[in-house]
Amino acid sequence: MRILFTIIMTLCGSIALADSPKHVLGENSLGPWKFSEDPVVSREILKEHFPDHTIIYDVGQGDSPDFHYFEVKSVSGDVLFSVRSYSNWEDGPLEPEPDAEVPLHLLEVRSPKIADSHEIRVGDRVSDIIDARGDGLAFGPRHFHVYMGDGNIYYNLVVESESESGIQRSPEGIERAEAIEGDWKVVSISWPGPAWD
Repeated sequence: MRILFTIIMTLCGSIALADSPKHVLGENSLGPWKFSEDPVVSREILKEHFPDHTIIYDVGQGDSPDFHYFEVKSVSGDVLFSVRSYSNWEDGPLEPEPDAEVPLHLLEVRSPKIADSHEIRVGDRVSDIIDARGDGLAFGPRHFHVYMGDGNIYYNLVVESESESGIQRSPEGIERAEAIEGDWKVVSISWPGPAWD
């Protein structure tokens, strides 16, 4: 009987360990990567801290200045997180610099495999955020979503309601109470501020 109990406890521990995040986003770190006061990012820095992962580099464009874009993927190909470093409008189009060390402007966790220091993950709900951090977080609109957060950790929430015409509503004018009542879902967790997507 004692052997059976030991086997069951070992299996339960293994399952819990497999479900626990390997990397945790903190106020000034992501797993082994500690952010300095003026953090920088490069493929080399990401490879140093996440050697078992695939690192992708590209130049991104959108409703902002061009940006250096890094993606860190798991062995199975899931995007764990991305990092952006924005250029200035005045600088014109950004040329790819895959080996450059550039300022870290925005880190965005995109996978439930990474939790934050409050144990919130992508896929969790507003109720989980409030249970973990209280109801006093900043709230506001972004490009296609709304956010809640403070300090260096922000939760980007999908707008889970449609306009009268049946399309996704603009986040402008959405009140905190609606996100709480709808218990909207976390689509990403960003550092050191809300994401624009």
